[in-house]
Amino acid sequence: MAPEQRGRGHNDVTLPIRFISYDGLCTIDIVTKDGVTSDTTSYYDLLRASISLEHACVAKNQVGGIAMNIGEQAGLGLVMTSFQPRVQCRRGQAPPLSNCWHLADTMKTTQEKNTWGNPGDPNAFIRLPKPLYEGNRKCAAVIRTVGPTDVSSFYEIWENIVAVNGMCVRFGHLGSALAV
Repeated sequence: MAPEQRGRGHNDVTLPIRFISYDGLCTIDIVTKDGVTSDTTSYYDLLRASISLEHACVAKNQVGGIAMNIGEQAGLGLVMTSFQPRVQCRRGQAPPLSNCWHLADTMKTTQEKNTWGNPGDPNAFIRLPKPLYEGNRKCAAVIRTVGPTDVSSFYEIWENIVAVNGMCVRFGHLGSALAV
């Protein structure tokens, strides 16, 4: 995606990307159609699509909606959905929000389910705790389990990192996502 910057230049955005409300209950995802690897659009076109979704879906007490055929090749879509985060924010010095968004923007988001577990657990494919860092190591997410093993995808981990960023870090707080 390459949004306009006042008519000049472009930004490359890695998908998936999610925008989340301050309370975490509403998300907007920018997605590609099956088989599409990239497309070009403007923030204005995305804004128009999100306003249409807001009027058609949220204002009428529905849970969300989809706007497709956005972009020069009609390969992008906006998906607005409700979300039920289990996030706890706590006071403390949060890392810079831009670093935490960078962590979410650059992490793996595969939907393949993995078995996560503590060291020594023979069923664990990924050993915990597992820290994830952004490039400058100013923001980290540490994945832990309270049980012997858990099954989850990197996409589900990503969803919750976005939720913690949007609900806690953006307001200068630390946060945790529970029961991913």
